[in-house]
Amino acid sequence: MTFSSLILCPSARLARSIQTDIAHQQIQAGKGQWLSPAVLTLSQWLDGVIEEGLLTGAIAGTTAGTIGEQSPPYALSAFNEQLLWKK
Repeated sequence: MTFSSLILCPSARLARSIQTDIAHQQIQAGKGQWLSPAVLTLSQWLDGVIEEGLLTGAIAGTTAGTIGEQSPPYALSAFNEQLLWKK
């Protein structure tokens, strides 16, 4: 695995478990330090992609407050997703 590797997991619990397993493997190999891959849940990864897109301008965001302007796009929280699905 390289530093730029990405592992997507369905849950935060599994992500933590994978990070721990990688650390144990590296310690058993006698390494004192190593570059760990990114181990994220899908929502953590998506939040990061959206944030990077907004910061770099790849996703156009506007400032709300003026008539006719929209607020910048954002990812729904788990709570908001549930509310939307119930509708």
